[in-house]
Amino acid sequence: MPFPEFLKRSRCILGEGAVIGCLRRNSNFELDPHIVNSAFIDDEVKCAVLADICREYLDIGFEQGLPLILSTPTWRASRERIAAAGYEGMDVNGDNFRFLDGLRSSYGDYA
Repeated sequence: MPFPEFLKRSRCILGEGAVIGCLRRNSNFELDPHIVNSAFIDDEVKCAVLADICREYLDIGFEQGLPLILSTPTWRASRERIAAAGYEGMDVNGDNFRFLDGLRSSYGDYA
């Protein structure tokens, strides 16, 4: 469905927020100064923590029957910042998309 139509049909749309705040408050993991939490998916333990946070949003939307806009954790992952973080040549944005797409698709029809 085109996004403008999605907006017209939905009386309420959930949006994730404060993922980085949750990581800062509820984990001992250091955020990268260049790409923040974009590299979390390359570490099994960090990825699991990030997935748990994303699932909290997905669970709320699923349980309430509300659509959800969930963003990849790449808001600072530009080419320059990826290189500065030491991840040059890696598909940081694509890997984050595949991570989130996997979570999304695990919710069946809700996805």
